[in-house]
Amino acid sequence: MQIFKVFMKVLKKRIRYAMLYVGIFLGIAVPMALNASNSGSTKEMFIKESRSNIAICIFDEDSTPESREFADYLAGKYTIKELKNDEEVIMDSLFYMTVDRVISINKGFADRLAKGETEGIIDSRHMHESSNSMLLEQDINSYFSSVSAYVAGGEDALNASEKAKEALAAEADVKVISFTGEENEDYPRNFASYYRYMPYVLIAAVIGTLCPVLMAMNRKEIRFRTNCSSLDSSSYTKQVLLGSAVFVIGVWLVFVIAGMILYGGVYKGRAWFAVLNSFIYAMVSGSITVFLSAFVSNIDIVNFINQAISLGTSFMCGVFVEQELLGAGVLSVARFMPAFWYIKANMILDGTEAFDSAKLMQYMLIEAAFAVVMALLTIVVSKARYNSTALQKRTSPAVTNG
Repeated sequence: MQIFKVFMKVLKKRIRYAMLYVGIFLGIAVPMALNASNSGSTKEMFIKESRSNIAICIFDEDSTPESREFADYLAGKYTIKELKNDEEVIMDSLFYMTVDRVISINKGFADRLAKGETEGIIDSRHMHESSNSMLLEQDINSYFSSVSAYVAGGEDALNASEKAKEALAAEADVKVISFTGEENEDYPRNFASYYRYMPYVLIAAVIGTLCPVLMAMNRKEIRFRTNCSSLDSSSYTKQVLLGSAVFVIGVWLVFVIAGMILYGGVYKGRAWFAVLNSFIYAMVSGSITVFLSAFVSNIDIVNFINQAISLGTSFMCGVFVEQELLGAGVLSVARFMPAFWYIKANMILDGTEAFDSAKLMQYMLIEAAFAVVMALLTIVVSKARYNSTALQKRTSPAVTNG
């Protein structure tokens, strides 16, 4: 096992590269998965806090119960500030952002609201467009839409205003559910995101670490020396492949064990299919790396190819962006990439698509087929290079003494 030992010594010098990728991935993926279940409440708290930070001033020129209901509705969501009804004071307050918006409720507000007319019943002034501005506009439009709906249903303007304010003040209990209704407790959506992002870091870590090692083992001087020794060529290849497999499985096991910690114990049910799916993709990553090392000899080119493959496949196949949001043309190209089928399998497991064991196995087999194809291509390329090396040795001029 001399070649295997040499392989491991060379790998040791590159292992920091893999540790960097693994550390970054775990540092990002673990908090994301842990916080996924609380994302709804976090977003709601953020919106509430954003509203409370918006200061508005309201001038009620109509002074009717209906206009006061509207002012109370805004006061319940935003911070109200009092200003002198003077143009210079208003403009200075807006310019120096003492207030974010000044709203004037025009005369005739109640009468026009009773007729279902909402256009021009208020004047609103602000200095800058912002997300806060859009949030306020949305709340105002929601209020008037609700009042108009109640008025159209037969309510008078005051009752419609009261009911609209009450309805819009109610807090919604938001819960993310699967479109298919088949989200499985053994493989919940918040945990599935951990395995969803794994293809990117797996292939990036494997190519970036393993490819330079294989390139070093494939250098001409090393191969010449090996071919001249008593070591059989097939034995050399087997030991190199064994070293590659040990590294790939080692990286994969780190992610699986980290996933178990995140999962809260031993995997159950569908989660084991996710583990199998990730193992197949790890083998695909290894086979792609071995293939690249058979004809790439420049480390800078390896880094370029690594980024192109890892980022390109992740964006096109649904790792970073949901497949439902990708165009038909992009998906057509993505079908020729293993990451596409990895994500398709993960979508079945997390309930995005209806669970179908036959389809799941089909997707995994397609992934495995990529590994087989890459392995066959590697054998062809390696044999061609070996024959070329042997030919160079036979045709090289003999060294003679003069």
